Amino acid sequence: KNTILTHRRNVKRMLRDAIEIGKTPSTLPRGPFPLDDKVGMSLAVDELHYSITGRGRINDHVQFDTIRKLRSSYTKMWESSPRGVLEGASFAKGTGRVRPTACPAQSDWFRDFSSGCEYRMGYETMADHGVP
Repeated sequence: KNTILTHRRNVKRMLRDAIEIGKTPSTLPRGPFPLDDKVGMSLAVDELHYSITGRGRINDHVQFDTIRKLRSSYTKMWESSPRGVLEGASFAKGTGRVRPTACPAQSDWFRDFSSGCEYRMGYETMADHGVP
């Protein structure tokens, strides 16, 4: 809460100072937003719809682990599309690999959505048991 209030206060200060000295504000325009999906909101809607309408094997609802598979499928489809193939550059140092991409399923917004979704849905596992 404190961080948001501080951010709000700083933005108000920048706008007030810009008016006072007669300059264009340093902030970027707040809209209009593009009509195409750059951050994965459409995929988020697909996951939410699946979480509401899907039925699991164990429970009457699907687990987070099940709905997140849509993201994997979406990412593979992106990587095999003409645009995704052109993004094929990667570089590595040590054991990790970095692959810059414009794939909406890899955006910060979608990562935050997935984290929140997992937190709210919970993560339940059913261990494999031996047959008695």
